[in-house]
Amino acid sequence: MRAELVDAAENSIFHPDYIPAGPGWAPRVSTFAMAFELADEFDAARHAFALLDGLVTEWPWQILGDPVEKFTGSRDYVTANAS
Repeated sequence: MRAELVDAAENSIFHPDYIPAGPGWAPRVSTFAMAFELADEFDAARHAFALLDGLVTEWPWQILGDPVEKFTGSRDYVTANAS
């Protein structure tokens, strides 16, 4: 499952031609960031958070609680655990 998740990101948000812009890009990247964290794929999660550059979206973080709190907590946890 982890390999499929990484593959999906490599073919979308991590693809060299990907431009983070347009409607819905940030929630999609946030969903990958959360999924990578939950899968203990910390380097990939760190990459997704870097694409967001601090931009907090309600989705998907609101399912865990306060979006800002959950985003920053997740980003900090990932940063501490990435290589």
